[in-house]
Amino acid sequence: MQMRSSLPFFDIAKSGINSPFRWFKVELFAFLWTFPSVIIIAPIAAFFNQGGAENMFENIRPAALALACMLLPFATALYGLCRQIPRQHERHWQTIITPRERIDWRKMLVGGAVWGIILLADFAVSYFAEPERFRFAFQPLEWTLLLFVVVLFIPLQSGFEELAFRGYLMQTTGLVSKRVWQPLVLTSIAFGLLHGANPEVSAYGYVTMIGYIGTGLTLGVAAVMEDGIELAIGAHAANNILNALIITEPNSVFQTPSLFVMQSQQPSALWLTVETVVTGVLFLIVISKLYGWGSWKRLVAPIWDVEETISDETNTERGE
Repeated sequence: MQMRSSLPFFDIAKSGINSPFRWFKVELFAFLWTFPSVIIIAPIAAFFNQGGAENMFENIRPAALALACMLLPFATALYGLCRQIPRQHERHWQTIITPRERIDWRKMLVGGAVWGIILLADFAVSYFAEPERFRFAFQPLEWTLLLFVVVLFIPLQSGFEELAFRGYLMQTTGLVSKRVWQPLVLTSIAFGLLHGANPEVSAYGYVTMIGYIGTGLTLGVAAVMEDGIELAIGAHAANNILNALIITEPNSVFQTPSLFVMQSQQPSALWLTVETVVTGVLFLIVISKLYGWGSWKRLVAPIWDVEETISDETNTERGE
């Protein structure tokens, strides 16, 4: 007899076949699906980088093409991930987004709108507090090309990261966890480590991981409370779209012809923590009011008995 959870987002993972080997294959094949993108990107990078470059995207022009090359592997990896869920687990790929019958696209728009408004407000405060750090750098043609690439590719890039972390990894770790906070914290840390190779980390140190892990935790809380990752996908996409289109700085992972260029400055741990917490709390409060979330005790609720869950998986594997 399988243990049932009172948390549908975690419970849906039990509807398919599960084992560590199948989890590994899903991750492996999602990674391997980045190689078709590399085959496309490599000759483009070689053409533009004949004089040498620190990274393969540095000399590609226009900048919108460089961004497209950078984001293309996420799109093919997304396809690989969604392709493997039914093959390995015999459940629909949609189940790593929501346990409901349909994906709620409106929630993605709501999550993006709320996060976007908060992010723009944060930018406005920074601009009026230190206007000397900002330079208006609008280039009409470059920015129009950038807009096209951003709208096309960033939702796919953000979607892959959310499906991989807040979706698949959270559900998978939830199968062997006793309480909700465990996969929530684990996936937030993993999400931060994923961005450890970003140029911001190299330039400013691991203090920048506060922002990545804190944002991951915020989006994870939204996923748990709403029993789905649509809000997280929308917020993540809005975050990256605005950072590409509105403002960039010399050490940003997105080197784009944005509207504003910000002078680099070493962030303090205290300020970064305050900014991350305020942004996350505001987002969660607004969303909780919009969707009428219940008790926050859900975040520390028990999931199911670990021993019985593992036993069910082993028996299912043997019955293939």
